[in-house]
Amino acid sequence: MNLSLSSTMVISFGIWHVIEDVGVVKKENTLEDYIINKERLWELYDWEGTPVYDWPVHLSEKTWMTEPMLADLFNALIFAQEYFAKERKSTLDDISWAQTMYYSQHLQKMTQKFAKLEVGNVNITDVSNAFKLAGEASDITHLNIPK
Repeated sequence: MNLSLSSTMVISFGIWHVIEDVGVVKKENTLEDYIINKERLWELYDWEGTPVYDWPVHLSEKTWMTEPMLADLFNALIFAQEYFAKERKSTLDDISWAQTMYYSQHLQKMTQKFAKLEVGNVNITDVSNAFKLAGEASDITHLNIPK
């Protein structure tokens, strides 16, 4: 997809741009690297029985994701969810951005830790498998958020 950022951009947070009629786009230089369609902004991930937003979790496992990029992604997604609210197809009760941010940030830090992990002579590029090997992803505890 080739986007004209100057004519369709609503707002930017670092390299993450909210684009009218599209969603959230990671754009560096002149290339669109990653597109999160507006209809998919509310997808969920089950973190040991606690639903959290999927995109921050998914992208936290990418080796190119830095902590500042993740913080910008949080802002872009929160903005986009409100901006594209009419696209939301289901009711999402009790989905916590605090839990999502907490879990995603921990995953991102582990991703950086394991990005260079080698088992034997094989470099692990699928970081989620490295987490399973190390057993550390299950060590992230949930926040105690009063309701």
